[in-house]
Amino acid sequence: MDPHLALACYGHQEITLTARLGAVDGLVCPDTPPLLPWSIEPSWFDPCSMLPSLTPLDGDPDPGYFRVRLDPAIEGESLSAFGGNLENWTTVEVTGQYDHAAARTCRVKAEADGEQPPRPEVVVLGCRSQFVVTSIHVVDKP
Repeated sequence: MDPHLALACYGHQEITLTARLGAVDGLVCPDTPPLLPWSIEPSWFDPCSMLPSLTPLDGDPDPGYFRVRLDPAIEGESLSAFGGNLENWTTVEVTGQYDHAAARTCRVKAEADGEQPPRPEVVVLGCRSQFVVTSIHVVDKP
């Protein structure tokens, strides 16, 4: 589902689902040249930060299927538990939401002589339309 449509449909209500979690090893943006001449604060909403993916339980894992953000309160423990690479897809139950409370604090940090960044309300909308995992648990395999 398109992230903006998901935001409109689900608002900030919590959603729980079971899927496989994998993480891209490294950033989704190249180091040089930078994809965007600005960054987003809080940094965990930045488009060039590492994005784990959730993928359906059946079929081959797809690293781009459903990119999610991890709330900073769970990020460190979660990624180290799953190995941080696509070889270690783990079945998990996640709870998360669109319109995370921190999303409304998103601000752009522009380079001094760079391209004009998006308007503040566009930046906040972009953050609000990202699914943020707030709880994660490994599902025992039968």
